[in-house]
Amino acid sequence: MVICVTHVQNFWSQELPAEDTPLSHQSLTRPLPGYVTPALLARRFLFDTVGQFNTALPGGDKTEWFLRAADQEAVMELLLAVVVYRRRHKTDLSHRQTAETLAEYLQVVKASLDRRRRQDSMAPASYQFPSSTRRGRT
Repeated sequence: MVICVTHVQNFWSQELPAEDTPLSHQSLTRPLPGYVTPALLARRFLFDTVGQFNTALPGGDKTEWFLRAADQEAVMELLLAVVVYRRRHKTDLSHRQTAETLAEYLQVVKASLDRRRRQDSMAPASYQFPSSTRRGRT
């Protein structure tokens, strides 16, 4: 299974000029790895294996899907090219972050950790070396 994503470049709408300047030295203004759907290229069979996006998570559905893909050991290739330019504006979801959105992301991360813990508990235990029985030299 292979997933290909590209870099994403954010830019700010003219209605938000006050946000562009304070963020000029932060990572949001530079190209970022695009783990978002516009930057995603994947074969159909991958969705049959990983599943569809969870529409019950309107803010975290993409993050949750990428984590499920990683849990299934999908190989993710990141292209250096910027292929997606994302306009930041007053009504976009990332601009309207709320306590509910944060709670949703925490739910996504917890579900991923729970899946990994279940997988680890099913894995064979690593070999434990017996304690040393050597006698010290006198």
